[in-house]
Amino acid sequence: MSGHFTDRDERLWQRRAEERAAARPLRLGARLRGLRNLDLLRAARGTLAARSSRPEAKASPVRSRPRPVEQP
Repeated sequence: MSGHFTDRDERLWQRRAEERAAARPLRLGARLRGLRNLDLLRAARGTLAARSSRPEAKASPVRSRPRPVEQP
């Protein structure tokens, strides 16, 4: 063996990598459950935000503060 990689070696590695990728099952179920849980969490936060947004609720100080004018 010469110690150098050949095109044949490269093709063999590429084919093995493709076979491994094809044999690995996709984790779609876990991904879909995660997205559904995220949507449920966002919906729950929306209902909490709607409950807490009363007319007498104080506005955030960051939003009510005017932006400083840049000095040249």
